[in-house]
Amino acid sequence: MVAVKNGNSEVVKVLITARININRGGQYAAALMWAARIGPTIVVDELIKAGADLDHANILGDTALMEAANNGHTEVVKVLITARANVNHEAQDGYTALIWAAHNGNKQVVNVLIAAEANVEPADQYECVVS
Repeated sequence: MVAVKNGNSEVVKVLITARININRGGQYAAALMWAARIGPTIVVDELIKAGADLDHANILGDTALMEAANNGHTEVVKVLITARANVNHEAQDGYTALIWAAHNGNKQVVNVLIAAEANVEPADQYECVVS
């Protein structure tokens, strides 16, 4: 959805009202993943209100929460956690949102995920752990 990629919340609202399939994304990324990757909290909020699948995973197993954590979008991470996104979802390579946040040095995101009871002992396919 181009409007999501551009962070245009007003156009996203119009498209949601027109009943666009917000969970369509196939093997790559649905609208919520794009919004989480880019970071406009208002767009993430609109998509969640419209019933976006919080744990939709792309072909690699990454979710919106993982995209937000990977890109350091603390407020988006908080919104997704409040909406009940799975904080311990593991991608095919074993990465979790917490591993991404730690890997990229996003201390605030790490703290938010730990407060939400993210597993602090996950291991990716290379046996890299957070701690």
